[in-house]
Amino acid sequence: MKVDRSKLKKTPTEAPADCRTLIDKLKACNNQQLLHQLLQIKTWNIGKCELYHWVDLLDRFDGILADAGQTVETMSWMLVCDRPANCQLKSLLLAVLNFTALLIEYSFSRHLYSSIEVQNETIIN
Repeated sequence: MKVDRSKLKKTPTEAPADCRTLIDKLKACNNQQLLHQLLQIKTWNIGKCELYHWVDLLDRFDGILADAGQTVETMSWMLVCDRPANCQLKSLLLAVLNFTALLIEYSFSRHLYSSIEVQNETIIN
């Protein structure tokens, strides 16, 4: 589930410089680089800002959640990320979940992110 952009109100404030720097850095990464960058973030060391500024990145994370959380065609009890050949996808999934939890905790306007259903389904399965 993507961020519901119809609920977005353009905030008059710019993202703090440290947030903007991290957002731009993560957006420029391919999946392998993204995994490496996310694994470096264990605690939140940057300022709190509006979740609005993270929307593009959250949409990308939703795509990763959706890809990793699909069931394998012939084995409905197995997720794509659980296949032995997809260990990097599973690592990326776990890094995205961890980072998203930190981001939601340290941001304003949390109601914009409605992907908790996707996260719950991924975790439950």
